[in-house]
Amino acid sequence: MFSLFSPANGLDGTRYSSLATSVTSAIAYGAGMENVRITARAEHGMIRLEGTAPTLTTADRAVEIAVEVAGCHVRSDITLSRH
Repeated sequence: MFSLFSPANGLDGTRYSSLATSVTSAIAYGAGMENVRITARAEHGMIRLEGTAPTLTTADRAVEIAVEVAGCHVRSDITLSRH
């Protein structure tokens, strides 16, 4: 019998994509995250964050939320937006 389960990352493709969607939603609805435009993608056994945040503190909080929700490695490619 075949399984999509991979011991390397413990997540199959469908579940991983759903996890990325959950991370994106958690960031969007997180307290103090009103001015961020960040999305999460499942990529190479991790969650990758992309988008903009108004401050470094806000970007760091987005990463914290992603780690809490995903429970796996999170890569941040968040840039700070200019005012």
